[in-house]
Amino acid sequence: MKFVVKARWFIIGLWVLTIFALVSTSHNMEDLVRDKGQISVPDGYTSTKADEILDDAAGEDETGSRVALVFHSEQGLTDKELAEAERSIRELKTNQEKLGITEITTHFDTPDLKDQLVAKDGKTILVGIDVKFNDRTPAETRDDLYETIDSAKVDHYYTSSWMIDEDLISSSQEGLKKTEGITIVFILLVLFLVFRSIAAPIIPLLTVGVTYITSQSIDRRLSR
Repeated sequence: MKFVVKARWFIIGLWVLTIFALVSTSHNMEDLVRDKGQISVPDGYTSTKADEILDDAAGEDETGSRVALVFHSEQGLTDKELAEAERSIRELKTNQEKLGITEITTHFDTPDLKDQLVAKDGKTILVGIDVKFNDRTPAETRDDLYETIDSAKVDHYYTSSWMIDEDLISSSQEGLKKTEGITIVFILLVLFLVFRSIAAPIIPLLTVGVTYITSQSIDRRLSR
């Protein structure tokens, strides 16, 4: 015990250096969540059904990620809306290299696929798009795809398993940030009421914070 008291500044300095080394060399938590925390969309949902239809129409893609572009109208797609859909597809083809698109599967180019890619009631059209992320994040890839056909005057949207995963991860991260802020304020408020002091709550909070940062840094390293 006497040694600890005498060497307190050395021990504190060692802790600070250890924490700094762990934090600076540990992997980003968001990257770990994306790599190891992916949530698979269960079978039976519309996005997985769309993937199955596109796989049957064009086969599995070995080099990129599959995206389904959907054009839809509750009253049935009119000739004008079909022309808008076809124009949007041409726009994607024009920017194909920039977007990282390797293949576009549509019944406009291959009429034999009409039965598979066009709903019998004429309300929905599916277009298969194989896209590579290249140096972009999934969110950037998704935004690029939407911006390219943003002017289309027909209801449309993209869907795929990785897009759903991206939305889930983004929602989780936003929710976590809000929860952290609320938790910190609540804990500080409770400690101030209990200790009736501004300085007293800082010591346990500092201890818990150092322990949390250290344990998280070690866990990130082990997770890789």
